[in-house]
Amino acid sequence: YEVVFRYETWVQYISRRPRPRVDLSPLAEALTADEPGDAAWWFDGVGDLEPALQLNGADESAISPDEFRERVSRFLARAEPAWDPYP
Repeated sequence: YEVVFRYETWVQYISRRPRPRVDLSPLAEALTADEPGDAAWWFDGVGDLEPALQLNGADESAISPDEFRERVSRFLARAEPAWDPYP
């Protein structure tokens, strides 16, 4: 599984204003700490066109999908915006 910021969060969308992007690097570090061996979570960075949080070095995560979803949700609920295309 992975988390991807949609393209619409990178541009000034006219019809509605998407939530600002947040830096998922701290979440990637926390998730990596719970993975065995060389498995590591990586976040591309908020400035990429469609940045993703994804697992590298393993076919599957040791973290269950439910726990992953809960941790991502908790992180997003309290994270400060790191990218906002609007002045």
